[in-house]
Amino acid sequence: MQFVKIHHHHDRIVWQLSRPERGNGLGTSIAHELLVATKALSEESGGRVLVLTTKPMVKNGRATWIAGGDLKELAQLLDRDEAAAYADTLGRVCESLSRIPIAVIAAMDGAAIGGGAELALWCDERLMT
Repeated sequence: MQFVKIHHHHDRIVWQLSRPERGNGLGTSIAHELLVATKALSEESGGRVLVLTTKPMVKNGRATWIAGGDLKELAQLLDRDEAAAYADTLGRVCESLSRIPIAVIAAMDGAAIGGGAELALWCDERLMT
C-alpha cells in the first residue's frame, strides 16, 4: 500500500495514513487502500485494538490529522459516476470500521476536518492532542 502503512505490534494493529503534503486528504487512492485494509482486517484474528493515525501535516505551527477530502484529486473526477463511486467507497470504509470485532481508536494529532472528522466519528474512541 502506498498511503496506508500497516504495522503489527503485539496485540495492536496500527494504520498510519501518510500523505502529509496533501494534508492526508481522503482521495480515491487512500479510500481504496482503506477499503482493502478493512476487508483484510475483518478476515484476520490477530490484534485486540486497531489504532488509526496519520503523519500530521504541520503548517504555521498547527497540525492537521486529516484535512477532509483531497480537493485537487476529487476535482479531476470525470463525472457523477466516478464521484458516486468515491463516496460509496468511503462510506463502505466507515461502515466496515464500525463492524471490525476489535476496538478502533482514532489517534488524532491535529485537526480533523470534513471527511477526517467523519472517519474519526466511526471509530470507537478518539484520542486527541
